[in-house]
Amino acid sequence: MITAIIALTVFWCEFAVFYFTLWTSCDWPQIGGKAGDEYIRAMLLSDTHLLGRRKGHWFDKLRREWQMYVSFLAATHLFVPESVFFLGDILDEGQIASKEEFEVYTKRYEQIFASSAKRVVVAGNHDVGFHDRLLFFDPYLRVRFEKAFNSSLVEMFEIKGVKFVVVNSMALEGDDCHLCYEAFDEINRLGKKLSSDCQNFATCRPVLLMHFPLYRESDEICNEIDSDFSAARTAKFKPKIDCVSRESTDFILKKLKPRVVFTGHTHHGCLVRHTEAAIEEWTLASFSWRNKRSPSFLLAIISANDYKIAKCVLPNEVTVIGTYVCALISLIVYLVKVCK
Repeated sequence: MITAIIALTVFWCEFAVFYFTLWTSCDWPQIGGKAGDEYIRAMLLSDTHLLGRRKGHWFDKLRREWQMYVSFLAATHLFVPESVFFLGDILDEGQIASKEEFEVYTKRYEQIFASSAKRVVVAGNHDVGFHDRLLFFDPYLRVRFEKAFNSSLVEMFEIKGVKFVVVNSMALEGDDCHLCYEAFDEINRLGKKLSSDCQNFATCRPVLLMHFPLYRESDEICNEIDSDFSAARTAKFKPKIDCVSRESTDFILKKLKPRVVFTGHTHHGCLVRHTEAAIEEWTLASFSWRNKRSPSFLLAIISANDYKIAKCVLPNEVTVIGTYVCALISLIVYLVKVCK
């Protein structure tokens, strides 16, 4: 009896609750359209922060990775996305990892986030360093990440007629360094290509994927279920550290004219509407319980003409701990009664 209670509690808290939560509270959004329209079913997540050997206790590392593994497994089993987009900071110590440590990192990424879906990885500051570190060690940090995760400084690709543009946020410093020059030049070139190649510009506006949010003053305007509602939400963002600068933001929106933007970095969810061009920006919360008590991810259905977003919230760690406590109390009460 005691063994059964313990086994069932652990099974529920460490496995079944992830499937149950997603099965009962999350689903693909509904999207209209014409018969024959093609759609992409994409899963988006950010800031997994896989721990290295320097930070965090071994048990914390083991638990967080298990939680993310089961969450990703449940999500991909239940929803079967065609594409998975990782919006940066996949690694926590990528910018300081040795060659051997980085190889271990990539293997763990493959183990935890194994999927038959097309995976697209965006570089984050914890993956390759902030601008100054990235530039100082260039091309070492940048190239090893790009090779390991098939990433680029700026890249455009197409899936089922939908154009995507990936931008390395750390190359948007705007200080005329060679990385920034290359990134801005490529963004400008892609903007011209989009304008000249597309007869119907509305269907050619790309989906923009980045790590840093576009410029905003703070998270005070954010009112999503996974937003930051602590006093820290009023803290002013530092451009080029917490978000892209206003100048780089204006440049990107003007040149690429994206129809929707997906970003990460802040560890909290947010929906911003850039009113100049009616552009929605979805900032994703962290996928790791180390950064968020109740992590989340997005499910997006995207066509050449439209898109719809659904937010999926994972089990709250407080609830899981509470379940363990209740089970422990029940077990103690049972033992007391048996021993009388």
